[in-house]
Amino acid sequence: MSFLRSILRRIAAEESGVSLTELLVSISVGVLVVFGAFQFNDTAGRSQAATSARAEALQQAQTGLERMTRDLRQAATVTVPTSESIEMSTYVKSPTAAASLQTVRYVCASGTCTRLAGAATTGPAVVTSVRNADVFDPEPALDPRYVGIKLRVGVTGATQTLMLRDGVEIRNRIR
Repeated sequence: MSFLRSILRRIAAEESGVSLTELLVSISVGVLVVFGAFQFNDTAGRSQAATSARAEALQQAQTGLERMTRDLRQAATVTVPTSESIEMSTYVKSPTAAASLQTVRYVCASGTCTRLAGAATTGPAVVTSVRNADVFDPEPALDPRYVGIKLRVGVTGATQTLMLRDGVEIRNRIR
């Protein structure tokens, strides 16, 4: 037992500190670990920003698409002059009166789909960052019974676009 103690005392007496090599290695490993943590945090931050932009674009496009389809479902007459615009006589409820038949147009030009009510020449943007020109697809082309809507929407900071499709059967159609 005394032999073992003497060996341990000798080893303990020889270890008076950390060598320069051990110090450099431990600092290098520490720097790599800290750099990796910062890199992970940076990547997560960028990913979160891209996801937020995509979710915002999707929500805005879905809301606009729902507005278009709601107006189309109430439509009595529908004409599609071009694949970028649609005009309909639809029931619109005002805050002060009952629903009445009014002309509503959607024009999707220059990257924005705008809703124009009545004789208005300007109106609210319903969908922005629209990348396709063929938004409205009536079937049949004259006196449509069904209108397909396709929106390809750009996302801020991304190269890919979101694609949303929907379609509406014109149930209230006046023949």
